[in-house]
Amino acid sequence: MTDMADDRLVNVKVHKRVDPIAAEAGRSFLGRGDDQAQPDNDPLDSPPMQALFRRLMGFTRREMELQAENRVQMAIDHDYYDHIQWAVDDAVTLESRGQLPAVYNKIATAVNWVLGTERRTRVDWKILPRNSEGAKAAERKTQYLKYVADVNKAAFERSRAFADMVKGGMGWLEDGAQNNDDGEMQYSRHAPWREMLHDSASRRVDMSDWRYVIRQKWLDTDVAELINPSRAFIVHKSTRDADALGSSLWFSDDFPDQDEQAGHLADGVFARQRVRVFEMWYRVPARIKKVQGGEFHGQEYDPTDAVMRAAVEGELCHIAEQQQMQVRLAIFTTAGLLYEGRSPYRHNRFPYTLMAAYQRNRDGAYYGMVRGIRDPQDAFNKRMSKALYVLSTNKVVMEKGAVKSVERLREEVARPDGIIELEGSNRRFDLNVDRDLAAAHLQLADIDARMIQDVSGVTDENLGRKTNATSGVAIEARQDQGSMATSELFDNLRLAFQFQGELQLSLMEQFATEQKQIRVTNAKGGFEFQPINDGLPENNLVRTKADFIVSEQDYHATIRQAQTQMLFELAAKLPPDIAMGMLDLIIDLMDVPNKDELVQRVRKLTGQRDPDAEQTPEEIAEQEAKQQEQAEQNELAKRNAIAEVEQKEALAEQTRNAAQFQPIIDQLEHLLKLQGKQYALAVDQLEAKFNAQLDSLKAAVRDSQAQQRLSPSKPARRAK
Repeated sequence: MTDMADDRLVNVKVHKRVDPIAAEAGRSFLGRGDDQAQPDNDPLDSPPMQALFRRLMGFTRREMELQAENRVQMAIDHDYYDHIQWAVDDAVTLESRGQLPAVYNKIATAVNWVLGTERRTRVDWKILPRNSEGAKAAERKTQYLKYVADVNKAAFERSRAFADMVKGGMGWLEDGAQNNDDGEMQYSRHAPWREMLHDSASRRVDMSDWRYVIRQKWLDTDVAELINPSRAFIVHKSTRDADALGSSLWFSDDFPDQDEQAGHLADGVFARQRVRVFEMWYRVPARIKKVQGGEFHGQEYDPTDAVMRAAVEGELCHIAEQQQMQVRLAIFTTAGLLYEGRSPYRHNRFPYTLMAAYQRNRDGAYYGMVRGIRDPQDAFNKRMSKALYVLSTNKVVMEKGAVKSVERLREEVARPDGIIELEGSNRRFDLNVDRDLAAAHLQLADIDARMIQDVSGVTDENLGRKTNATSGVAIEARQDQGSMATSELFDNLRLAFQFQGELQLSLMEQFATEQKQIRVTNAKGGFEFQPINDGLPENNLVRTKADFIVSEQDYHATIRQAQTQMLFELAAKLPPDIAMGMLDLIIDLMDVPNKDELVQRVRKLTGQRDPDAEQTPEEIAEQEAKQQEQAEQNELAKRNAIAEVEQKEALAEQTRNAAQFQPIIDQLEHLLKLQGKQYALAVDQLEAKFNAQLDSLKAAVRDSQAQQRLSPSKPARRAK
C-alpha cells in the first residue's frame, strides 16, 4: 500500500462532507454481484488479457508509489492557497499556550493575480487552411469550434486547469466525443489532478514520449455496471473487496480515497456502494498503413473515409506500411478488466492535455508557483502570530503570596484597565511585557513578505499598490520585471492551448458529419446562423484538412498597455496622415469596451480594411480594377524600357559605324580644306587683276579729262 499520510493534509477547521444518499440506497447494490455468474469464454478472461491486466495494474501501482511524495507536496501547495497553512501539531502547540495560529495568506494574493491575468487576457485562435481550396471550409471550422467551445464553456474549464497548474504544478484537460442527445457530441472539460497519474519516465509535456496516462475515479456501482454490463461481476467483486479491506487498502491512493474512507462509512462498511475504476490509455508498437504525400500526409489510412480513399485512388497520395506506437484504451478495477480495445480517436493521441508549470530536473516531477514560497509564508505567519502574541500578553514576575488569587491576577493583567492589589509592600512584583520583541518580529515579517513577492514575481506594482517608484517609467519597468518572472506559466499555457486545439480540430474532422446550423456570435452579443455539411464544399467540415493556430497575443496586460502607450507617443510624432493610418491598430491593442466597433468605425473613416475580414464583391471588383490598371502601367513601363533599350542600341550602332568611316571623313575634310585654300588664292588673284584693270581705267579717265581742259570751248561743253 502507498502511504501518503501527512499531518498538514488534515484541516481541523473544516467539517467532513456527509453523503446525501441514504444508507439503504447504497446497500441495495450489495446482492447483485452474488447472483451474477461469470460468463464463459469471455475474451477479457483469456490468458493474454489476464497477463495484460496484471501488467497494467503493475504500472498503476508503480506510478502511485513513485508519485506519492510529490502528490503529497502538491496537495500541501493547494492547501496553502486554501488558507490551510499550519501543521496540526504546530497549531495544537500554539493553542495550548494561548497563541493564535493566524494565517496571513500572501500566497493567495500572488496566485490570484496570475489567475486574474489569465482570465483577463484570454487569447484568440483560428483555423487556417492547408491549401486555397480549403479557405472557406477553414472559416466554417473556426466558427464551429467556437460554437462548441461556447457550449462546453471551454474557456472556464481551461481556467480551472490553469489554476491547478499554477497552484500545484499540473492541470489537466479532457477532449473527446460522446453519444449524448442532450448536448454536442464533442466535449471539453477539466480533469482534476487528483485523479490523474502520468508516466514518470517521460519528460516531454506534449506527451509524445509517454507510454501511458492513467485516470482513477470512484463511481457508483450502478454507473460502473454500464461500462460493460456483461462484466458486472467484476464491479461487484471490487466493491466487496473495498467493503472488506476498507477502500481496497492493499491498492490505495489517498487521492481520492480519503473522501471515500471518511465521508461514506457507516457502521464500519460503505453506506454508498462505490468502486474505483481505472482508465488507462497506453501505447503499444504496431504496424499500420499511413498516407504519404498530399493533404492527408502522416495520417493513418482509413478506408471508410471517402475523401481519403478518393485521394489515394486518384494518385494524389500513396499508402505505406510503417511501424508506429498505437494508442489503446483499457478500463479495469482491482478485480479485472472491464474493457480493452483500440482508441476510437483518429488522432492516435491521448485525449488529455497536460498543463505543466515547472518540472524538477532531478526526477521530472512537476511543481507549481506555491512550492517556492511556502517557507517564506510559514515564516511570515509565525512572525505575525508571535508579534500579535507579544503585543497582547503580559508576563508577571512576583514573589509567592504577593496577591490573594493568581487567577484573579491573570484576569486583571489581561484587562487594559486592570487593578492589581498586592498583599505586602515588600514583596516583589514586576510586569515584563517585552514590547521591543514585537518590533523585531514585525521587521522580520516584512522581509518575509518581500521575499514572497521576489520569488513569485508578483510585486506591489503589479498589484497596483503605492510604492517608492514615483515615475510612470519606473512603475512600468517594475511591472515588466514582475511579468517576466511569471512569463513561463503563460507560455506553458499557450503551448497547452495549442495541443488542446489540435485535439479538438481532429475530433471535429472525425465526428462533425451531421448537417445542422450553428449559432455564431460576435463580441457585442449579436449572432447569426451558419449551415454546415449542407452539401456545399465550403460548408463541409471533413472534406479538407486544416491547422489550429493560436493567435499571437501578449498575456500580460501591463506589457500590452505599455506597448499601446508607446504607439500613441510614436503616432504623435508622425505626420497626421500616417498617424491616422495607424489608429485602428493602436485601438486594437487597447482593453476598452466595444473595441471591435471602434476599430471598425476608424477603418471606415480612414479607408483601412480589416486584414482578416472576408472581401466583399465590391472590394474584389475594385481590387481587380487596380490590378488591371497596375498591369497596364507595368506593360507600358515595359514597352518604354524596351524602346529606350532599342534607341540606345541604335545609337551604339551609329557610333560603331562612324568609327569605321572616320578615316575617310578625315581625308575628305583635309581635301576640303585644301580646296578652300586654292579657292581663296584664286579669289585673291582675280581681285588683284580686277583692281589692276580698275586702276588702268581710272588712269585713262584722268588722261581724257586732262586733254579736254587743254582744248577750246567745244571740248569743254562736251566734258560738261
